[in-house]
Amino acid sequence: EMAQARFSDDAARQEQFLRAVHEGIQQRGDDTAPVIVQWANRLARRYLGMSESDHELARLDQSIGWTAIPLSTDQGEVWHVSKKRDSADGEIASLLYSSFPGGESRTGVYRSDEFTLPNRFSFYLAGHDGFPDQPIQHQNLVRIRDAKTHEVLNQWSPPRNDTAQPIRWDTAELAGRRVFIELVDGDTANAYAWLAAGRFSVAGLNPSDALENRRKAAALVSDFRLKEMRRPIEQLLLSSDVSREAAAAYARSIAALDPSGIAWALAESITIQSVGRDLQEKLNDALLGRKPIDALEILAGVMKVATAAEQKRVAQELASDQEGIGVLITMVQQGSASPRLLVDSAIAPSISTMVDSEQATRIERLVGDLPAEDAAVPERILQTKSSYVAKPGDSNRGVVIFGEQCGICHQVAGKGTVVGPNLDGIGNRGLDRVLEDLMAPNRNIDAAFQSTVVLTDDGRVISGLAKEREGERMVLVDQKGKEVSVPVESVIEQKRVRTSPMPNNFHETLDDAKMRDVLAYLLSLTR
Repeated sequence: EMAQARFSDDAARQEQFLRAVHEGIQQRGDDTAPVIVQWANRLARRYLGMSESDHELARLDQSIGWTAIPLSTDQGEVWHVSKKRDSADGEIASLLYSSFPGGESRTGVYRSDEFTLPNRFSFYLAGHDGFPDQPIQHQNLVRIRDAKTHEVLNQWSPPRNDTAQPIRWDTAELAGRRVFIELVDGDTANAYAWLAAGRFSVAGLNPSDALENRRKAAALVSDFRLKEMRRPIEQLLLSSDVSREAAAAYARSIAALDPSGIAWALAESITIQSVGRDLQEKLNDALLGRKPIDALEILAGVMKVATAAEQKRVAQELASDQEGIGVLITMVQQGSASPRLLVDSAIAPSISTMVDSEQATRIERLVGDLPAEDAAVPERILQTKSSYVAKPGDSNRGVVIFGEQCGICHQVAGKGTVVGPNLDGIGNRGLDRVLEDLMAPNRNIDAAFQSTVVLTDDGRVISGLAKEREGERMVLVDQKGKEVSVPVESVIEQKRVRTSPMPNNFHETLDDAKMRDVLAYLLSLTR
């Protein structure tokens, strides 16, 4: 009562006291008293602008979310809301998104959600792209890209000035396009290696206290199990303009009110970059119980577009109870999730304590013949990603290279050969997953595209993708797309293995420029 009365005008300070008291009660091993839960409820309502009698939120302000995309591993948060820089028009302490506060050597991309490009677009930009006495590096920049094709429509380098300078763009015939903006910090140097941008003419792009307060409310709902606040959090999750980051926070709050491995996995899935709006709506419906939806089917769809790191996060949530483990095992069997998840050091201990004998047998079969992965692959993927982010390729050149190198096994828009998976819509998977599919093809293999190895009576070992039998002959398609016909009567042994017919060194056949062009083409193949 004293804290609430003395700091009645300072919700953030009240929350500090609330959490300190709550932590002390937990350390003592006591149950949280109702008065503490009521205090948390009042604060959550205050953050959302709700009175004690409100059951739903008032109209939500329109806002455009942002998502942080790291360019390197094992580093902290890159992008912060900062008031450290002034602006050239005389404004003091401008509110900007900045890569400076966390350290100049950190790298990452800050990407907005989609918005409609107006007739004129402007913002303020500060920062550097290398030492002032050296040529501009084009590693730090701001760019606007088409939401569908990811084509770069315009880009700007930092002004090499600590004071934010105005950037103005008459968009001409591009007005009305759906676009997104990216703030790119790709410079790992310790000095002159940051940028800051803000004061966007599209108001929804700018930092918002309302958004931060909503996240604080969601955290209180989750941490104090405020079931009576479920409805307003559902409203936030289902709002049309919610960002991926904010949606994930709201989803986790809802999962915390009725926790299970599947609920936590559904919430975690919303964080995945390649999960589009349609799939996110299905995740919401499953989490909220709004429709009779098969969670296994939805999560399998998520895993098919998720990167290895994203799959791991979802799998860790599933591994928190036996029902979730069953779903994970089934997805691995189907080929929608990597079998490596079942032996991952962060997941396997949880699985081993809960599986029954039948599940243990299934796991043993699934991981018994896992191929080894080159330890250098993750670093090569990261290097290729950084190269592409710094200088995206040309999709027109990429389509030619694709036809020469990939069309022998893959089909796009009815052109090419149907040996490997059809690649229509592969761009929806996003850069990270497409890189994995190209450079680590054995990580995620659909069960329909696993290799078959046969031993013949004349001592030959033949491997490839097995096609339908043609009478008394078995047909395998090798890594070069060539069909090999084998008489069935000559086959002594036949085995399906967990490797892809695609060569795991395919990327080595392309130089850096060609790789970036192929990536640009693949990422343009969206639905």
